[in-house]
Amino acid sequence: MSVDHEVRIPPPRAHLAGTLALLERFEALAGGNPHAAALRRFLDRPEALPEAVPKQDNTLKYDAYIARGPAQLAWGVAVGDRYEGAAMRAPLAALLAALPGDYRMDAALALGADLDGAAPSLTVAAGFDHPQRPPRMKLYFQEDRWGAGVASAGALREALAVHAPGCALPDWVPAERPVGVLTPELLPDGALGVKAYLGGASPQEAAEGAPPEAQALAAAMAARCPLTPGYYYLTLRMRPGTPHRYAINKIYDHVRLGFTRDAAELPAAWAELAELFAFAGRAAHLAALQGLLGQLQGVRVVPTASALEDGGQSADLYCAAWAMPPRAG
Repeated sequence: MSVDHEVRIPPPRAHLAGTLALLERFEALAGGNPHAAALRRFLDRPEALPEAVPKQDNTLKYDAYIARGPAQLAWGVAVGDRYEGAAMRAPLAALLAALPGDYRMDAALALGADLDGAAPSLTVAAGFDHPQRPPRMKLYFQEDRWGAGVASAGALREALAVHAPGCALPDWVPAERPVGVLTPELLPDGALGVKAYLGGASPQEAAEGAPPEAQALAAAMAARCPLTPGYYYLTLRMRPGTPHRYAINKIYDHVRLGFTRDAAELPAAWAELAELFAFAGRAAHLAALQGLLGQLQGVRVVPTASALEDGGQSADLYCAAWAMPPRAG
């Protein structure tokens, strides 16, 4: 993340206000969900956020997405523990208590505690894949800076064998390779999946040593999303009894795009996202989403990440939102 004298980013409570407005539109577009009220209660806690923070500490806490699923739209949001730390655990417990299902949060936290890298930051996410069903819940144990890693692949293999039997890294990943992000995925029926993110300064570096299908995703991302700066992850999805699934993710410098030089570089990010979605046959989906975002008066929406998966047939967008102060004059 870049921070310089030109940065003009609203404070954390404006980030929350923009996020709530964005998710209201996402939920309405996807047809609503009876369990979304519990998520809103978890989110809508402005008292947990500082009114202002130093420029270098004012960055991403909420990250939302909307995607076209097989039969309907899917949407969700990730919430980091920034500004809250361990104090976020109690509201998270209240959210889980309000949802039906058997979420294996203890197993997910135990897996995160068994890593051998630097202490990771914690992000919790809820994903609504169906208008009536409870959400998938995810925990993201994230590296503090790109390339630092939260675990070595060798240590993660050992931890998975204990805490998530049936989920295993493929043999092509060297034991010494750092894993940048680890994500236990909790389903309401008690099932547990895991995603591991292998980072790189380019898509090809992130996919180094991977099978041909992952290499093809990396090549497609490199050709259509060259905007710098950025960082990339090859995502490995692991679930018991199923083959590994791959995705390539680009992580954007949201501060530079959205809040430096009056967001002068933001159109370039949207342009390359249009290229990516067109490649995946999803151009109409992105155009409709941009139309929706354009209706959010007084809210700035900034891309935070993109994903290409399913052999290049699916593209996803992640974005963050801030309520903007009125312009002088």
